[in-house]
Amino acid sequence: MYVDTLKREDMLLISKQLLMKKIEQYYGGDNPLLECEPVWRMLEKMVTFVIRLDEVQNVGRAKNVNSFEFNLRDVFRWCDLMLANQSLSEFRPEVFLDMLFIQRMRDARQQQRVLDLFNEVFETSFVPAQFPLVHLTGHSVKIGNALVHRINSSQSTLQQPLLRGSLRYLESLLFAVENKLPCLLVGESGSGKSYSLQALSSLLNVRLHEYNMNTTTDATEILGCFEQVEVSRHYSRLLSELVEILEKFLWRALISNCSAASPAQDFSNKRLRVNSIGDTRFSIDQSETEGVAEGHKRSREVTPRIGAMLPSELVSTLYSFISYLKQQIMALVDGGSENGVDIDSVMSRCEETLSKLFSSCEEEYVDEMKSLLKPANEVVLSVQAIKRASKHVAFEWIDGSLIEAIVRGHWVVFDNVNFCNASVLDRLNSLLENNGFLLINECGLMGRSASSTRTTTSESSS
Repeated sequence: MYVDTLKREDMLLISKQLLMKKIEQYYGGDNPLLECEPVWRMLEKMVTFVIRLDEVQNVGRAKNVNSFEFNLRDVFRWCDLMLANQSLSEFRPEVFLDMLFIQRMRDARQQQRVLDLFNEVFETSFVPAQFPLVHLTGHSVKIGNALVHRINSSQSTLQQPLLRGSLRYLESLLFAVENKLPCLLVGESGSGKSYSLQALSSLLNVRLHEYNMNTTTDATEILGCFEQVEVSRHYSRLLSELVEILEKFLWRALISNCSAASPAQDFSNKRLRVNSIGDTRFSIDQSETEGVAEGHKRSREVTPRIGAMLPSELVSTLYSFISYLKQQIMALVDGGSENGVDIDSVMSRCEETLSKLFSSCEEEYVDEMKSLLKPANEVVLSVQAIKRASKHVAFEWIDGSLIEAIVRGHWVVFDNVNFCNASVLDRLNSLLENNGFLLINECGLMGRSASSTRTTTSESSS
């Protein structure tokens, strides 16, 4: 068997075949741009640039200084980013030069060398923006050329200011988040790695999970393990689901009760009222809120109109019940039954409240109410089933914090990842690939197969 490094002709042939397949996936097989000569000339320059950059960075003494090489994988990632973020007829490879190559260099001299090489190969005079422009709207965030939609923009708040010097790296982070790419942030302590991630997550209103890694970190800490069944854990989870269901129903009831005299102002007041008890993860039509003056105070009164889903006194009852459930959840998290939580009384009050809602609903809303509150009845049944099963001693698999974060679509950051054991990082390798997949065989067989999960957001490491 004879193995040799890929030559320029080999890399160009492989890259062209792969790019053709990807273009067919994005635009269809009959796209005339498949035969576009400028696209293939650009691809040829990309391959030439990567080959020459690897020669410069990994020849002689420099090979021992640099901890990575440039190869065909960089060309593939470059093509993927252009296809996902640019029009095929307007490919601009220089947009991702800073993210893929310049920012990987260890000092300013090497970064300038990469930029000079790019301008030489592509016969241009490109200079990356040191301070990319920032544009914020109610629904999106744009830094430089990276555009990401905000999640629940009515609830997002920027708790930390965006530092001007970190905008280049925030642009790369936005590209990574949008394209589900893992990131490695390298820098000295206090250089702003964690700060930048926290600022970006608060701006996009995404929950950020930070894990401090060290030499004693074990895979079970982040993946999960078997533990004795603890009913308070299940009670708090189910009651949290019940709160989300009732908040959605409360929002719908308040909208149906909007005053016919001033619907826009009343709509805004109802939104503030629901926000006061928790997140409302439901899109708000911008046209309905246009013209609403700022500074409206929260409205504790409901101005019903003819055909409202619920009378005003029941809306207030539901509001109070949701607040009561949140108090019980906090008590369960803090100490379960030792903090005076009686699950029987909680379920009794829940059933009583649901019964009142069904009996007082207007006839035209009965079907809609049944649809909205059907999950609430299922939660009640689940609580009752867990209460019966709690009489027996048993063990169950508990997902680790990493798995829960991925399933819920949150951001994950491994801090001081260089201190972690290689065996733990090897366990996560498959999760950090494209379309990452993690098989959790530690939990044994659940049903007929081992549990598994896929990445839903970008997992970043620092």
